[in-house]
Amino acid sequence: MKALALIPLFLFVLACGRPQEIRHGSSLGGSGDISGFSAVEGVEYTGLTYQGQEKSCFAQNPNNTMCTQVESESLKFAKSCHEYGNLAIQCDCHDWICVQK
Repeated sequence: MKALALIPLFLFVLACGRPQEIRHGSSLGGSGDISGFSAVEGVEYTGLTYQGQEKSCFAQNPNNTMCTQVESESLKFAKSCHEYGNLAIQCDCHDWICVQK
């Protein structure tokens, strides 16, 4: 009986215990798709915002969040960052930073 009680705990640790690679692009869709780059969940990244300020954040997993598909200044900045060969990290729905490679 005690062993059965440990099964949910084991499954929780198994699901949450490993860093997960996050691939951006699939949630953005349309012609403005930013695909082909990834971030690691649980890793803190430091980069510049579209306003030129340094910021640190943990990459958001787009599979766990519902965001509106608004063409924001920050999203345009992320696309430009990616086009120049850098890593665009999504911190929140409409909040991106650019990490230089």
